[in-house]
Amino acid sequence: MAERRVIDVVSVTDRRYAPLVGVVAFSIARHLGSATSVRYHVLYEGAGGEPTPTAMPEGIELVRHPVTGVFAALERGGHVSVATYLRLLIPEALAHIDRVIYLDLDLVVLDDLTALFDADIGEAPYAGVLDFPLYNQLAREGQQSWRHHHTRRYLGRLGLDPRKLRYVNAGVALMQLGRLREIDFSRRATEVALRRGDKLRWLDQDVVNLLLREEIAVLDRRWNSIVGTKDVDLGDPSQRPSIVHFASPDKPWLPQAKATDRDLWSDYASRAGVRATDILPAPPFLERPQRTLLQRLLGIRTT
Repeated sequence: MAERRVIDVVSVTDRRYAPLVGVVAFSIARHLGSATSVRYHVLYEGAGGEPTPTAMPEGIELVRHPVTGVFAALERGGHVSVATYLRLLIPEALAHIDRVIYLDLDLVVLDDLTALFDADIGEAPYAGVLDFPLYNQLAREGQQSWRHHHTRRYLGRLGLDPRKLRYVNAGVALMQLGRLREIDFSRRATEVALRRGDKLRWLDQDVVNLLLREEIAVLDRRWNSIVGTKDVDLGDPSQRPSIVHFASPDKPWLPQAKATDRDLWSDYASRAGVRATDILPAPPFLERPQRTLLQRLLGIRTT
């Protein structure tokens, strides 16, 4: 019997989202070719953050990587965990690997990931799908007066020109880790995150786009179809996304989720033995400490 080809996939998590590892794993396995298996790496942070799925599907090997609280000071609360910053450490955490698919945990895979793993991205260190919700927002702002150009001004402050923008959503990525290590990405990205973290609207996603810019290759949008936007409708049979990403706060395990989103996610959650109640509720947003004008002028940070 021929030996299976192994591809590497990675996610990051904390205690709250750890049960979702099994859901993503079962969605990967459901569509994986019989000649391929997946080594599924998970970087996790914090007490209780280690993923311990009740079951793992055939063809998926779970590899856990504990990471200590590098980014704990950047916690904001809300539905986005500070563990999202752990993806900046992937090139060093997986030092023996050259290519990996990164997946957020609020998604399901509906296609064979081998095609994504084998995508030709040349020498690009990183590839992702354009963040169409962001581009839609920029288009809307372009029809309004300047005082409503909040996103355009934010990108300008970040150092990105909205007129020449290649900005990708970081929920799905193809990463060439050898290339990222060559440019010392993890160290540089960590420095940016810790220095500018309280000013980053989209957290580590901003860091990736700010540091890599035109070096990022663009993937076909089917690999990161974000529901909750006018571009993706799960009720439309003509749309065939390869990965469905539930990127909005209305996650499919929450009562307010759309029925089509909830049904799709629940199919894989039931295979993994995960219930909606297994996922801890999002903590409240943390209040940012206010600084006086003098503190801002002097560059003094409050704690």
